[in-house]
Amino acid sequence: MIGLPPFSGFIAKFYVFKSLLSQKYYMTALLGGINTAIAVYYYMKIIKWMFLKDSNDPEIPRYGKLARVCDFASCFSYFIRNLLKPSRLGKHRSLLSSKTFFGV
Repeated sequence: MIGLPPFSGFIAKFYVFKSLLSQKYYMTALLGGINTAIAVYYYMKIIKWMFLKDSNDPEIPRYGKLARVCDFASCFSYFIRNLLKPSRLGKHRSLLSSKTFFGV
């Protein structure tokens, strides 16, 4: 979700970032900002292809390196969050706690 200003996604994202910064979770806010920048690039590329595509060009856009990086990052975060549960790690549970990664 991009969270553009006239839409409700922006208001929700604004309050999430405001809350993160007020509670001094700067790293989580930075990661959220990077994620938003990647989402803006990705969604704007799709919108550009939908509306500004030449009618004589039937080719579908190919996925590039950024899409592969996003796929890897999402799989990695799923692995860390769901498969390596902190309760299974014993003495290392504080390293992968949800508060460390997600500020929850």
